Amino acid sequence: MESLNHTDYEQLIFKILAGEASGEEVSLVKNWVRSSPQNHNHYLRVKNLLEISGKPLKLSENEIKMGLLYVMERIESSSTKRMWQNLQKIAAVLLLPVLLATLLLTSHYVRKESKSQIAYNEFSTPLGSRSNIKLADGSVVWLNSGSTLKYPVSFGSRKRVVYLTGEALFEVKSDNSLPFIVETSKIKVRATGTLFNVKESTPDNLTEVTLAEGKVAVFKSVLGEDGQLISNMLPNQHLICNTGDDTHSLQDEDAYPFYAWKNGELIFRNEPLKNIVKELSQFFNVDIEIQGKEIQELPIRGTFENESLNEILKLLKIISPINYKEIDRIQINNDKFSKRKIIISPQIK
Repeated sequence: MESLNHTDYEQLIFKILAGEASGEEVSLVKNWVRSSPQNHNHYLRVKNLLEISGKPLKLSENEIKMGLLYVMERIESSSTKRMWQNLQKIAAVLLLPVLLATLLLTSHYVRKESKSQIAYNEFSTPLGSRSNIKLADGSVVWLNSGSTLKYPVSFGSRKRVVYLTGEALFEVKSDNSLPFIVETSKIKVRATGTLFNVKESTPDNLTEVTLAEGKVAVFKSVLGEDGQLISNMLPNQHLICNTGDDTHSLQDEDAYPFYAWKNGELIFRNEPLKNIVKELSQFFNVDIEIQGKEIQELPIRGTFENESLNEILKLLKIISPINYKEIDRIQINNDKFSKRKIIISPQIK
């Protein structure tokens, strides 16, 4: 297939969402979406445009005409009305994918003038801190260090969708008629009213879902309305999805240790030292390096509550055969210093 520009990919996205794309076109767009965060976010924006109208994706010609009238009634600009009227006149001779592309691309350009446009907020938690957000429906989200949540100012009439990068704990207000959906770059978690934790580790190709209360269904995040079901989950179950080799595992686990970070606690139950180092690095916004392969998989068991990094390192040294040292920070310029760095090594016998 010839080299495509940005507009070509938009039109292919509309074809996919309309169910009219070939397998080659689906693969092409999937690779494009996965190639950069910007492309992935653009796909989500295009998909949202379809959801704004509240109309099904597969429409007859008559339904498309009615959809055009529906949009026309909600657009204030007189020049935009004339544009929609012209589109309506040629609706009968346009193919469905082309019509959808024209319809949605135009709504993309006039979205600031449309009363039905979904407005989004985006909230990020700095490294080394945690925060919480109350959503328009009363649901509460706790964001872990270095995480971002994109969420609508108000939810639509069909479902509640938010977009997560990083880790968050969701306490969802129950509404069986309005599913709550968390989308990451790899999975979708669908719930109605429940308490669950979602953690995405992009470098490791791992996404984890831990359910504390209620029920959730986890799907692959693919183009289209719903992806392939990965698993239904019950309370005190922990799901690990490896998107690198397309595998997953579901275990019965006490849920609390996986979201104890919300309360300033770090709970480890025979976790390898390399995993603990990742948690501490994120939790305290510090670089921690392990020197020595023999201690990478060293199992650690312990609970740390509101303790400083120095206190935790001292306790780790007591319960395991490790040493640690802190590297002196250097001044990069007049008002900035290098990031704090810790090196963990095996104890010399």
